[in-house]
Amino acid sequence: MRFAGVAGGIGLTAVVWANFVRFGGDPGDATTYWTVDPEAPYWRAEYQFLYAPAFAQALIPFQALPFDVWVGLIRGLEAAALVLLAGPATPLVLFTPPVITEINAGNVNLLAIAAVVYGFRWPALWAFVLLSKVSFGIGLLWFVVRREWRSLAIALGVTAAISIVSFIYRPGLWFDWVAFIASLAGGEGTAGFLPVWFRLPVAALLVIWGARTDRPWAMGVAMFVAIPRLYPLSPAILVGVLPLKWPSLALIPPRVGRRV
Repeated sequence: MRFAGVAGGIGLTAVVWANFVRFGGDPGDATTYWTVDPEAPYWRAEYQFLYAPAFAQALIPFQALPFDVWVGLIRGLEAAALVLLAGPATPLVLFTPPVITEINAGNVNLLAIAAVVYGFRWPALWAFVLLSKVSFGIGLLWFVVRREWRSLAIALGVTAAISIVSFIYRPGLWFDWVAFIASLAGGEGTAGFLPVWFRLPVAALLVIWGARTDRPWAMGVAMFVAIPRLYPLSPAILVGVLPLKWPSLALIPPRVGRRV
């Protein structure tokens, strides 16, 4: 039964991916990543870029690809993340509006929540999370509450190493990014229902509660609450709840130790 569900999920996501390749769809977020200027990624009105300078710099090799190839790649990675997380449940969630819209747009929400889920097993993956969805950093409270200092040190250390190299390369961009993020503090440009600054305390409480009561699925909910901007596709983040609540669903089960 599990094999049939996984096979069906892979088949359906492949069909969805192929149809997007054929008919184009609306890869708005993929366009943002492909068109961003790594030398001046902030303050543009169209295709606004929110991620850390290191993320923009990491996109440079991909911007050399033809646009259609890049869109197919990012959509394929998102679809792969979905199958990895949901396993046999993939056919049940693939065609929900947030998930199908997420893959169509070529965002990185599914990749980010996959990094959170597998960050329990491989904390270095948090570098991708912190350099893309910086507000997801509230999830590191999990390691603090549970005194998992080694995991916390790896997550912060890898992120710091990447950031230092990026800062040495273009220090001014980091000041621009901080100023840009600070300019959104009042809610301007948050394109959603509540600015992230109001939602972060709720997300923190969810992470702390989950860490103290051995409920890792609370992390998945917290990441949805902490998402930088709330869009119709934002609930795709909740796919991360599935492997954290039912680890056997995931193709590679996350490894979350019990609190001692």
